[in-house]
Amino acid sequence: MTAEKAGFIRFFISAILSLLMILSLFGCDASIVADKTEKITVSDIMWISGSPENVVTVGKNDWLIAESSNKYLIYDISGNLVVEDEFDGISDVSAEGVLCVKKDGTPGFIDENGKTVILSDFDDLGSFSGGLAYVRKDGKYGYINKEGEIVIPIEFDLAKDFSEGFASVKKDGKWGFINTEGDIVSASDFSWIYGFSEGLARVIKDAEYGYINTDGETVIDIDFDSAEDFSNGLAKVSKDGKYGFINTEGKVVIPLEYDDFGIFSEGFISLKKEGKWGFADADGKIINPFDFDFAGFFSEDLLVVDYEGKYGYIDKEGKTVIPFEFDSAGSFNNGFAMAKKDGIYSIINKDGDAVVSFDRYSQSVIRLFTEGFVVKKNSEGRWDYFDTNGNIAMTLDVNFAGNFSGGVAYVETDGKYGYINKEGNLVIPVDYDEEYMIYENRLYAENSETYIGFVKKDGNYGFFTVTNK
Repeated sequence: MTAEKAGFIRFFISAILSLLMILSLFGCDASIVADKTEKITVSDIMWISGSPENVVTVGKNDWLIAESSNKYLIYDISGNLVVEDEFDGISDVSAEGVLCVKKDGTPGFIDENGKTVILSDFDDLGSFSGGLAYVRKDGKYGYINKEGEIVIPIEFDLAKDFSEGFASVKKDGKWGFINTEGDIVSASDFSWIYGFSEGLARVIKDAEYGYINTDGETVIDIDFDSAEDFSNGLAKVSKDGKYGFINTEGKVVIPLEYDDFGIFSEGFISLKKEGKWGFADADGKIINPFDFDFAGFFSEDLLVVDYEGKYGYIDKEGKTVIPFEFDSAGSFNNGFAMAKKDGIYSIINKDGDAVVSFDRYSQSVIRLFTEGFVVKKNSEGRWDYFDTNGNIAMTLDVNFAGNFSGGVAYVETDGKYGYINKEGNLVIPVDYDEEYMIYENRLYAENSETYIGFVKKDGNYGFFTVTNK
């Protein structure tokens, strides 16, 4: 059944009603600094027809998926149907602007122009990469283009998505890989070939790992118990239960003598050896002795570590910047981190000073700053928004208040939800149902200026856009 075009209604906040609602809902205990407030534009609410049971955003398409009775429709952010078809299966992640769907159990896709291609002759469909996607028919694989045309014959026993212009395929019991023209570049007796990363692909032979290049030549010996893809010129490998890193030439950069690793960040990585942690740079140079009980990853030039049961922060030279005085601590983000001391959780700055503190049990939820504010419940049951200096910017007399995202934050009172801007003014009235659809993480940013928020009322879903200027 084809759904009707989505209808539109305008939300009804006249100047007088807005003022009355704001005065009755909020009490501001401190002034707002106007020049720190982004100018935002909030659209009318656009309603989705058909009373869907759920709505999600689609990455990179500016599309919305509406679900009702296990059927799916796709809308754009103006509330218009992208296509008239209903689908019984759909991905919420696009590849190269193409969205995979299923209709009556048959695979297909919608291209970036909204054109639907149903592949009635095929049983399965992969993701598009380089303009091609694999398809399966009667147990054999080939590749199609975005017109749905077969461009590489259906002749392989197995096939993988393209990466860096090549795809791994299996034919007649042998693994190899092909280019986008369908030419077999190499065939071998490997038991598996992974996708290419930085010009090299992992291979498995006799339960051991190595790497081949795009000519099919083994350039790093098949000699490891495990191996990962290359990233930033390095790959993690293991042998005899020990881990290390190699570069794209197969040279060991960090010796295979460590028990565990963190992740590379800001040119450094934490390492574990004989039960203790230290860290090294990307050339394998050990920066400090292995005397930490735990080491995280560098964020904003600081590494959180555990030393004799207390947490603190060190710099890239291994020097202590924030003393080891916390019971737990997290990584820095936008100049702030969460840390616990003497049972109290605080947002700390890079001097180690507490900016805002929380009591986990009385203040509902512990958060970090987002878009210059953090919110917590005060002793009177109201909600304080703090700025990054630790000053209260505004206080709201509501049941619950959320973090800012896209310049707006949700609020709830008497079981109804709406949104405020950074001046504390309502931009979406407190008139809507269901908390999980009125939540800051439901705001999806396709770019840095446009966000999407959802509302629900009387069983119907609507959405609005927020534009930051």
